[in-house]
Amino acid sequence: MELSVRPRGTDAAKIIQVIETKALRGRGTEDDLCRQVVQYWSLDGELLAENDPDKDNFVTADLSENENEWEETTQQQIDIDALKARVEQLGKKAADLEKEVRSQPEASSIYLNGREIGKTVS
Repeated sequence: MELSVRPRGTDAAKIIQVIETKALRGRGTEDDLCRQVVQYWSLDGELLAENDPDKDNFVTADLSENENEWEETTQQQIDIDALKARVEQLGKKAADLEKEVRSQPEASSIYLNGREIGKTVS
């Protein structure tokens, strides 16, 4: 009796967040050609998958365009890191300001004919 497996289609699918990295790998020699390797990482830094093109089927090419793309990606990462650092600084400043405001006595406005003319501190 011959058993065969019949594809059923997809059982489940969902959109998830992952980090995709692209990097050049290889020395650029005939034995070790340069190629772009794509890796997928979890947000916790765990390597989930890697796509490294088959060296035997890879064709050498002018990498100057990829080099520019790599430099641009590196600059974008530097910009992102700088923004993250700035956000962290601003968060600390905001927390310090909130702490300072909370330590101040509560003020109430004094109005005369619908116009604020002063504040009282309780």
